[in-house]
Amino acid sequence: MCAWLFWHSRCREATSDRDRFDPERREIKCAVRVASVLSVPGAVLAQIGETPGLRLAGLEVVYARTGTPVGLRAGTARVGLRLALDVVTKRLVKALTAGEREFVDQHTRKLRELAPELRALQEENADDPAAVTQAMRALYEQRGISTDRYWKAMGSQLGIAIVLGFLSRRLQRDITGTVTVVEP
Repeated sequence: MCAWLFWHSRCREATSDRDRFDPERREIKCAVRVASVLSVPGAVLAQIGETPGLRLAGLEVVYARTGTPVGLRAGTARVGLRLALDVVTKRLVKALTAGEREFVDQHTRKLRELAPELRALQEENADDPAAVTQAMRALYEQRGISTDRYWKAMGSQLGIAIVLGFLSRRLQRDITGTVTVVEP
């Protein structure tokens, strides 16, 4: 109950102006935050092998090198480290891709402004897709919109996120060890 009250108060503070006018959207965001807080105990239980599926199958979670069972303290440490590394990774991705994100946001705004004109082009040339594509390219060039740079920016963001995600998982595995599921 305390966690729900804490996150509910945080949700009210953290919602954007658009969310303030849409209570259903705000409540959905709050529910997602509360669910994420409540998922931590489930993640710890999964790390130590205390899930219904593993129990039913008669399997046990152990360290790969030693074969000893993963305890509650170690499972909690593994989950805590994973969550901390996820936060660090997200912040690094945001910091490293700030320029690209700004470009992508500007590109998206320009496309939204062009949406009525693009719809009109599609309606005019509904029977000829090649003409629609050619007209859209001409309109993009006229307005200074570069789709190549957009995809490069998106690709660099994705690449950085993948590399940092891999490194954080590797770091977690190196610090806490590898676990495996075995039959006792």
